[in-house]
Amino acid sequence: MPFAKLRRARSTLALVATVTACSGLDEACTLIGCLAGLTVSLSSVPIGAYSVEVIPEGPPGNARTYRVDCGGSAPSCGSQVYFRDLFIERAQVRVVTSLGTVTQSVGPVTYVTSYPNGRQCEPACRRATVNVGVPE
Repeated sequence: MPFAKLRRARSTLALVATVTACSGLDEACTLIGCLAGLTVSLSSVPIGAYSVEVIPEGPPGNARTYRVDCGGSAPSCGSQVYFRDLFIERAQVRVVTSLGTVTQSVGPVTYVTSYPNGRQCEPACRRATVNVGVPE
């Protein structure tokens, strides 16, 4: 009799282990990375060299300008210009091309958080996109 109880206990334990493994309660985290920050989406790709600047709103005299140079001798950015780890609420975005300069206010900027490895795993990635025009 004790042997039958032991066999039943082992079967029950195996069943619980299988259900737990299949339920996702003990998921392993993967190593998928992500890019967090702000993307400036241009209405079109400027011809030639251009730059995109983001000037966050803040106290006078404390404004820092974030700048990405594109085209010409710099790498091509296309219509999506990425600012890594830049988290702003409001800003001025300036696009400078050979045809002129366009400055546009953006905000409030809404960031979306994603978890490429699952909610229980790092990293948590915050991204936002703002749309701006280009000189024509």
